[in-house]
Amino acid sequence: MDDSTFKDTLAKLRNRSWEMELLISGFVLVLLLPIPELLWQQGRLILTSMNVGVVQQLFSVALVIGLFGSRILIVNLIIYLFLRGFWIGIVGLISAFPKGIDWPRTSYQESYQQYLERKTPKVETYVDRLNKITSSVFSFSFLLVFLITAALFALLPVILTIILVNTVISDLSDTYWVNQVVDVVIPALFAVYFGLATVFLIDFLTLGLIKRIRWRPFVKLYFPLYRFFRLLTLAPLYTPIYYTLISNVPKRVIASVLISYLAIFFFFTNFSYSEEIFIPNQDGAFRLHYRHYEDKLEASSLALLPLIPSEYVEHSHLRLFLPYLVSENDSLQQVCPEVETFRESGFTTSMQVTFGFSPLDTLQSNSPSDNEENVVAALNCLANVYQIYVDDSLYQPATFYFYRRAENNQPGLLTYLPVASLPSGPHQLTVKKRDYSSGVPDDHETYYIPFVKE
Repeated sequence: MDDSTFKDTLAKLRNRSWEMELLISGFVLVLLLPIPELLWQQGRLILTSMNVGVVQQLFSVALVIGLFGSRILIVNLIIYLFLRGFWIGIVGLISAFPKGIDWPRTSYQESYQQYLERKTPKVETYVDRLNKITSSVFSFSFLLVFLITAALFALLPVILTIILVNTVISDLSDTYWVNQVVDVVIPALFAVYFGLATVFLIDFLTLGLIKRIRWRPFVKLYFPLYRFFRLLTLAPLYTPIYYTLISNVPKRVIASVLISYLAIFFFFTNFSYSEEIFIPNQDGAFRLHYRHYEDKLEASSLALLPLIPSEYVEHSHLRLFLPYLVSENDSLQQVCPEVETFRESGFTTSMQVTFGFSPLDTLQSNSPSDNEENVVAALNCLANVYQIYVDDSLYQPATFYFYRRAENNQPGLLTYLPVASLPSGPHQLTVKKRDYSSGVPDDHETYYIPFVKE
């Protein structure tokens, strides 16, 4: 294809780009609508499977970025579809009335007519301006996708370092210099990294303010830093859009848009509106919470609280599920030092490489910690976290079982409470869970679960 043919093809595509924009934006919008809810559900599930506090915090930041970005992208695409539909309507109006506005036929008083002719742009100019705005909104929407991805990639070095520390270096924790690296050097490196990343972010948000500094020593210092973060955040993918916008759209407009997005994010994450002034916010003995009842949850929803099948009990025993949260591992290891853990925390693999010619029945499939005494000790350790009351009577279940929910494979403890002797009517199940992490003796979290015996 020669140069002139390519230019003609590009011109035709440019003139009909709105058709591709409409098709892509509608398709992407349909795919995006369920994403925020899916991110929230799966994010909570992943968070509860993490035991490293810093990784949890970083993942929480990534989750917030993903939720905010997906919702903003949905709003942007809706705005785009509205503007493009409006633009198509104006274009259709021009095709119906090629001469545009016929002011003499309005029969307005002369001063009004002169004022309106001066303030009302020509329809062709109006259509061209609206087309630029609409296409800019479309491009900016996908620029946001790249920026969200860039923010997540910027967290990768920190996350990988923390995983390395907790899976490899932790085995050498008895060594003095390793402890110094973990406690002093790595936090200092993180502080420096986030400081430099903030400088890069300021340069991006101010549309290149730092790159305008012409002092040569500063340029020599910042230029390698800029190149590093540019590659880390995948900037080559989105810089054509970014620099096209900032070089053609007035900077005050771009600044206003960025400030508006930040203001919207701050508002929706820090403010809420409610007139339910007589409804308490805290859970208590007089509040029924749907998250305690399995039939009220979606099949894939994660149980973070004690769970019973329903608020109505028809059988002689009440099944109670107590979720296991890995964030409590450290506390449990301190209060139950006699329990040998069944596996190492972190990444594992089921792949085994064996050399030799030993008979298959001599191969050990289970670790020494899987013996019955250790399993019982682990079960008792987890069970001792809870005190269970039916109405005002303390009840200690005779048997606990390790259990995984069939819906989402969530681990926890399962027990059955005898309720056959209870009279028909409302009752209350109270679960007190020891909070070892608070450092306060006999500190509990209390969950109230009303139910009706039929």
